[in-house]
Amino acid sequence: LSPVSISPEADAYIYYTSGSTGAPKGVRVRHRNIAYLARGLGEIDTKGTFLHAASPAFDAATLELWAPLLSGGCCALAPAGLLSAAVLADTIREHQVSTLWLTASLFNEIIDDDPSCLNGVRDVLFGGEAGSPRHVLTAQRALPDVRFWNGYGPTETTTFATLYPVPRPWPENLTHVPIGFALPGAELLIADDTLDEVPDGQEGELLIGGAGVTAGYLGQPHLTEERFVTLKGMSYYRSGDRVRRGKDGAIEFLGRRDWQVKLRGYRIELG
Repeated sequence: LSPVSISPEADAYIYYTSGSTGAPKGVRVRHRNIAYLARGLGEIDTKGTFLHAASPAFDAATLELWAPLLSGGCCALAPAGLLSAAVLADTIREHQVSTLWLTASLFNEIIDDDPSCLNGVRDVLFGGEAGSPRHVLTAQRALPDVRFWNGYGPTETTTFATLYPVPRPWPENLTHVPIGFALPGAELLIADDTLDEVPDGQEGELLIGGAGVTAGYLGQPHLTEERFVTLKGMSYYRSGDRVRRGKDGAIEFLGRRDWQVKLRGYRIELG
């Protein structure tokens, strides 16, 4: 067989998402974007067994597949159908799952039903929607040996741009779950309407730059130009999310600049 040579800049896959217009559009994710994600998870265990439970049409699948496979870990396939607490417990035992990712809504449902189903797991990531402090606190109490992480990032920046390691014990004055700190290789900028950076503690739109920023939208150069802007010589994606930086440096999610909502991790345009 002839050797295959693929540039890091080549498109690896295209995910379709509604984004800010309501019309589906294809996000061009490159090989180097996947490498950024797989290498940027820090202390999260990717060399054990990572559960692959997301649909291949959902960009969380990129994390579940390539984070373990590019770091010497194992990828265990979840059974077809709904991932209930009972099914999850059986799957974790059978495959000795060490790491898994759940949408925030499914995480809440699992914790309400039976948090003990996550026994044996080292790292649990949740995201896609705002985290629930009540559910995280319940999970921490029930699972003292599990580390919990809130992950945030649009498809346009390759699944995750930030991670928040949920502290133990849960701080009494923490009334929300921050989206956390930039992954290695990601650049975060909080800007006003004129794209000027705002002071720490002030609200603004989150702009995401760095190695996770994708190549834009397939066949839609005008929309790419609108959502991907160049500042200080770097391409940034305008997330449309309102955030501010907390006193500890963690980014706090405050809501959207438009009418977009999230349902089980998927973007929905109410219009």
